[in-house]
Amino acid sequence: MRIYIVVAGDSPAGIASRDSMAGCPKCCRDLVLANPHKETVVHPNGFISFKELRVGEKLTLPEKWFEPRFELLPPAYFGSLPYADGVTPSHFGEAAAGILRDFKALDVAADRLRALAEAESHMDDEAFANDVSNVAAAIDAAVQPAVGSSNEDAAKSAWVAREGTYSATHLKLPRASVQNVLTLALESAQHALKELYGSVQPPPH
Repeated sequence: MRIYIVVAGDSPAGIASRDSMAGCPKCCRDLVLANPHKETVVHPNGFISFKELRVGEKLTLPEKWFEPRFELLPPAYFGSLPYADGVTPSHFGEAAAGILRDFKALDVAADRLRALAEAESHMDDEAFANDVSNVAAAIDAAVQPAVGSSNEDAAKSAWVAREGTYSATHLKLPRASVQNVLTLALESAQHALKELYGSVQPPPH
């Protein structure tokens, strides 16, 4: 877990915009989600931020910002985020909610897989199997928009991801192999959404 200590002059969007963090003020959304204990404020355009920050306060940083998958996010994802000024909406209009929903599903899958890896050594077989099923379900949900897509690369990656989740939940594999299979399935899911939304542009004004 990465921790950030708030200093004078900090703002949620300012923290997110640093090159050592997300490099994107809109990505303050991830910081808020990583700190569910804090009160939030939703601005008119849907931008979410903290109600307040206190100097010396400790914030949990989103692991997502420091993982390779963050670099694979397509422009459509960042374009769907509302602007940090709290007023300017996404140029994707109503389509933005669906795009962000799909990538949120991917975040859930990644978080569940990370939690499984961290806790695996303390689990009995039943608990491990339950958590594997939860990870697999999250990955399957993330690739659902790409399954059957007219984008062949997206559809192919989605099916590869689902083949992986099936193997992890239905084949009797060693625990280490299960986690490797799920990791590869998650990577395929990331590629599926990247391909699905890689060429998506906002509607003309």
